[in-house]
Amino acid sequence: NNKVCIAEGILPINGKDGYIKYNFELDKKLVPKISEDGTVNYRELNIVNNVRKGDVLAQLVPPKEGKPGFKVTGQMIPYKKGKTPILRYGKNVRLLDNETTLVADKDGLVELRDRKVIVLDVFEVENVDNKVGNINFNGTILVKGSALNGFQIKADGDVRIGDVVEGAYIENTGDVVVGQGVQGYNKLNIRTKGNVTTRFIENAIIESGKTVTAEAIMHSHVYCKDNIVLIGRKGLIVGGVCRAGREIHARTIGSSMATKTILE
Repeated sequence: NNKVCIAEGILPINGKDGYIKYNFELDKKLVPKISEDGTVNYRELNIVNNVRKGDVLAQLVPPKEGKPGFKVTGQMIPYKKGKTPILRYGKNVRLLDNETTLVADKDGLVELRDRKVIVLDVFEVENVDNKVGNINFNGTILVKGSALNGFQIKADGDVRIGDVVEGAYIENTGDVVVGQGVQGYNKLNIRTKGNVTTRFIENAIIESGKTVTAEAIMHSHVYCKDNIVLIGRKGLIVGGVCRAGREIHARTIGSSMATKTILE
């Protein structure tokens, strides 16, 4: 009653499915940055997947081949082939000639949206606050609300704020447009290579590579390479220092209160 093996087949080894290797975080988690000394910076949440033109965004890893099996009769048993995934891509993304690599066609923010890899040149948020943290983006930043005290915005494009800049710091290469105004708390608020346009500037320090346009500048230090232009009914400069490379144009300069106002 002993069992004796007189013939044995070989089971097939099925192939493994291919997959897509993404070179960016698919699920960006809002984790505060921990400094070397152990302190936690809750403003540095690093929420943006920045990419530069030519960066590799995703690569197609092909399926692995399997091995056929054999029956006891010597007849071959075919193996199941692995599936090849489809590289899906959209705006500002290019597929290389090898048809396995996606690269950025433009600087911006990379995202996986509807299973497509896309690069956005505009990053949009409601407010710059504790929910978002500091923003560092190589494109245009659109803030629908306000940029609050203690937070930073750095961009390689324009920065557009719908409401107010309340003590925040903005540094960029494009223009800065603020819908309401800049309340600076007597510190550097805007350093830009472009134009600055806003309704009012109060207790702020502004450095512009081009022209600053506002309805009122109050108790602020404004420096620009081109013009400082005050528009509207007020057209007011009162207090502080305004320094322009070309022209300062205003309706009213100084006040009856003899507030010291310096123009250079």
